[in-house]
Amino acid sequence: MARCPNCGKPGYDEEKKDYECRECGYHNPNLTELPPVQMTFCEACGCHYTNGCPQHDTSVQKKIKL
Repeated sequence: MARCPNCGKPGYDEEKKDYECRECGYHNPNLTELPPVQMTFCEACGCHYTNGCPQHDTSVQKKIKL
């Protein structure tokens, strides 16, 4: 077993998901990566959505670079 990255105490199990250090309570949660999203501007109505305007065709929608 490894040492806790926060307090340095031995016994921290990095292999277990959501394992918590018994000394300081530090834990490294198992997070999932979300798919990328991109803001879209609709030229027909002027709205801004992350996945496109639900009311208008994609030909009048422009991707916005952030």
